[in-house]
Amino acid sequence: MGGKILIDVQRLLEVEGELNLKKRELHEAQGEEERIRGVREEWRRLERELEIKEHELGLFEEQIGGSNASRVSLTWKRFVGCEGFTLSLSSGCSRC
Repeated sequence: MGGKILIDVQRLLEVEGELNLKKRELHEAQGEEERIRGVREEWRRLERELEIKEHELGLFEEQIGGSNASRVSLTWKRFVGCEGFTLSLSSGCSRC
């Protein structure tokens, strides 16, 4: 009977060792999951920031294009002295 108890205690110690090993592996896996989650959140933040910057760039390009076209039109009108012209590269203002 004493030998059976000793075998049971030995088996219990083995199982506790295996349990502790699995708990340690689980803890490491949870740490890795947390690290990956942080990287994924940073990726999403940077992706949103890039989308916003690309949108801002598009707005600036539209604004610059519009203001340049307006400036060229106003300068041409002052230079030629006519309103409502159409400019062709070969003949100049069609109204003059």
